Amino acid sequence: MNCLLIWTLFAGLTSGTRLLKRELNDYDLAKCNDGTPAAYFHDQDVRSAGSRVLIYLPDGGDCSSVEECNNRCAKGSSERAMCTSPEDSSLEKDEGFWSNNPNENPFADYFKVYIHYCSSDDFSGTRGASRSTGNLFFHGKHIITSTLQDLVARFGIDRAESVVLVGSGAGARGVGYNCDFVSESINAVNPLTDVRCVADAPDFVPWWVKTEFDVCQGKDYDQLEVEKYMWGREGDETCDEANEDLVNSTELAHKCGVWSRYWEYIETPFFVIGSQFDPIYFENNICGPEKEDPQYGAYQLSWRRGMIALFQSMLAKRPNLG
Repeated sequence: MNCLLIWTLFAGLTSGTRLLKRELNDYDLAKCNDGTPAAYFHDQDVRSAGSRVLIYLPDGGDCSSVEECNNRCAKGSSERAMCTSPEDSSLEKDEGFWSNNPNENPFADYFKVYIHYCSSDDFSGTRGASRSTGNLFFHGKHIITSTLQDLVARFGIDRAESVVLVGSGAGARGVGYNCDFVSESINAVNPLTDVRCVADAPDFVPWWVKTEFDVCQGKDYDQLEVEKYMWGREGDETCDEANEDLVNSTELAHKCGVWSRYWEYIETPFFVIGSQFDPIYFENNICGPEKEDPQYGAYQLSWRRGMIALFQSMLAKRPNLG
């Protein structure tokens, strides 16, 4: 029922918000893939900036190899806009928690911030441009840090009583990597601020449901390690510290890189929105079977059962979560 109510909140509202662009020119590390300045969009009405704040990380996918990233960021690419500074000076948002109707949206009176996604790294990267990155910057983590610093300096969000970090898709993965980081950063300047996180469709998936090893050959683990190296990914610090001396680098990259494996290390209260069957994660599983595989139906059933088991396990271990 909670998930249904939240989904209605995200999808069913119509009165919207106009957001204004704020470029991060003064922050040297706030760079998009192509080196142009990162930016965020903020609510025109700043009256609630010192009391209630919602920071949103949007979806936009990512890339895992130099070739894939160069294709994504090439001139003429349909994804080019997610590798460079935004051109528009404002942004109109008119659904879900962007609504200004207090009768329908509990976030109606929050000061809303939309961080432009242009780093292709799930808001987790810290690596500068070099030959091994295809001369692209992966500074998603730096963009979040710079945005927080600017929001404090310009709008005084350090006085806020409530800050909510929200993300969808790639942004939801970014919420996982940054939930405790944002909480610790805000509480360092104001210990009384209540920080919470909402992840809409993160990679909260049954990672153990996959083809046999002779088919998969560890490609799912290898991909996470390649991403961690290429992006300079910084995920949940507690997970890394707890496991770095216990497992090898490949296992560490996977254990602390997949929401459904590292969620227990997130100390900040969070809410996960997911479904029993997300076709995007299911079909994009690098170790999933082909549709022609005789075991495809059994694999799909195992996936669905795995999703139920994950949510049941989470609620049993942390009943205060959603």
